[in-house]
Amino acid sequence: MLSQKIAQYLESLRDMTLDMLKQKLASAQSEFFQLKMKNILGQLENPMLMKLKKREIARIKTIIREKELGIDHRRKIFASKPYNEKVTKKGGSE
Repeated sequence: MLSQKIAQYLESLRDMTLDMLKQKLASAQSEFFQLKMKNILGQLENPMLMKLKKREIARIKTIIREKELGIDHRRKIFASKPYNEKVTKKGGSE
């Protein structure tokens, strides 16, 4: 389960427009680049920051893609197929 802090952060990201998200992505990528340079030069005290920044970038990219596809995670609608229904492969016969 996500911590409350991360859930609030994701909610704030989902409230942003696509342009705002793209700006936030560019900013996060720039910050990641700076962290990478500091790490190479041996000036980065906490290398864990790089991992956290990569996760932030991935979260932003995921929400951008959700918006492009029109997916809204606030709605709790599940697939119309029952859980126990078999899924067949394309071209296969059962």
